[in-house]
Amino acid sequence: MRMHTKIIAAMLVIAIPNLSYANCVASGNATHKILSQAQLTSLIVGSTACVAKSGGGWENQEQHSGGTVTDYKKGPTDPIDPSKAIGTYTISADSNGGIINYSYTGGGAYTYYLYGNTAFPNPPAGNYDFCTTPGSGASVTVAVKKSIGSCP
Repeated sequence: MRMHTKIIAAMLVIAIPNLSYANCVASGNATHKILSQAQLTSLIVGSTACVAKSGGGWENQEQHSGGTVTDYKKGPTDPIDPSKAIGTYTISADSNGGIINYSYTGGGAYTYYLYGNTAFPNPPAGNYDFCTTPGSGASVTVAVKKSIGSCP
């Protein structure tokens, strides 16, 4: 399941009370705000976004390189389920902060703001909240690995 499908699944159950979801509200300090365009670029380009699967393992391992999103699958040399380009991404900004736009092969375009620690000009690897709307909206927490390859 691609990251955008995970977001849609989160939207379907967001109305159920007492469940924990990614945090799309900025805190009063730099520990949880929307990343700027420069911070988002530093974090995402050359990184792998890892979406956890319930029960363990990874649902998605999306590599970001040169504007291409690649599903890692079982790796580029696996003879049965090799890595495959699945779409493109662009990074831009609006008055709220940095934005990542995805366009997936076969359909689907998605836009996210990333919330995380903005205290650093080059955000470290870790968990970031991908949110469709600043301050609210569907969201999912994604582990970002600052390299291309399989998720840890």
